[in-house]
Amino acid sequence: MNILYISPSIIPSRSANSIHVTSMCQELAILGHNVSLIAATRLNNRFDANSSLKEFYGADSINLTLVAKKIINPRGIEFFISLLALYVYIKLCISKNTPNLIISRNLYSAFLFSCVLRKKIIYETHSPESGIRMKFQKMVLRSNKVKAVVISEALKIIMISKYDISNSRITVLHDAAKSFQKRASHTQRKNKQHNLLSSKVDLSSFDKVIGYFGHLYSGRGIEIIEGLAKIHKKHAFIVYGGNKEEISYYQQKNTSNNLFFMGHVSPKKASILMLAMDILLMPYQESVSIGIDSIDTVKWMSPMKMFEYMACGVPIISSDLSVLKEVLIDNHNSLLVKPNDIEDWALAIQRISNSSDLQEMLGKNAFYDYREKHTWNIRAKAFIKLNANVV
Repeated sequence: MNILYISPSIIPSRSANSIHVTSMCQELAILGHNVSLIAATRLNNRFDANSSLKEFYGADSINLTLVAKKIINPRGIEFFISLLALYVYIKLCISKNTPNLIISRNLYSAFLFSCVLRKKIIYETHSPESGIRMKFQKMVLRSNKVKAVVISEALKIIMISKYDISNSRITVLHDAAKSFQKRASHTQRKNKQHNLLSSKVDLSSFDKVIGYFGHLYSGRGIEIIEGLAKIHKKHAFIVYGGNKEEISYYQQKNTSNNLFFMGHVSPKKASILMLAMDILLMPYQESVSIGIDSIDTVKWMSPMKMFEYMACGVPIISSDLSVLKEVLIDNHNSLLVKPNDIEDWALAIQRISNSSDLQEMLGKNAFYDYREKHTWNIRAKAFIKLNANVV
């Protein structure tokens, strides 16, 4: 099958949407489909951009081709990508490689292909729109050429209410993580901890290594981690993520000798580093930013980080938020605690640290739930199945 996958992304970049689309395209390509990923780039030529799929994201299937044009100003990027997608679509049709499936995470492309050209598509969205974009989204979701995909049951309910559409028009597919068939053993994780971290951080005096991976935006709970480092001084707290300004800010204000802001690493490297942790933290607060003013995703988010954590088979402590409980179950695959209650967080760390049985149970159940429901492979197959039902 020939698949045209239209993104809203700059590739490579640190954005979650770029990680999402490259992961999906990689898995569709592994399934044997020919995938053309349409995106923008800041790199000088297409060879550099395609190389970034492997070097930055770890996506290297021979069936995956990135078609990206260089941009200078990111303003209007989705509209720019939609025009590029139309050009590529026409070119593929002329060469007798007409796409059998069009997937769009790009709103303007979704509108162009479904409402203007009347082509059947799968439109995936991770948030409700506002302003003029809301009008485009409404037309797309109401088109009989569209099967819509969202990332949580909570978002589906919001969309149905906002646009007055039927339940059958929207399918929920939570996010996912790279496929691992076996859970890493305790010894393997400890070896990774020594090999990956010891050269940068002296861990010899710490009992546990506790990790956080992700952005340092408002609502991500970095202040919780700062507080925990002061309470659990025998544990090392390792934070990966953030842009240069954020990293510099937190490094300068940090007064704890057991808290380390390591900076940004590629998604490919992050997935390996997660395995080196004894506990992984997900301290989302009751208002969560994605780095854009006025956008708060806490009611409908399905963070990739959650599934990447589960794939590691490492005990997870997470904020007890309604939308996260679509996947996380307290005392089964995670410990869920009050988002802003530092004592609750500290107690959860103590519980895991004091019980090897609890550590094993939480990690094992998280890995099993991930492997059975939340791999990119499972998600990609769901898209192929969904395509068969598009009118």
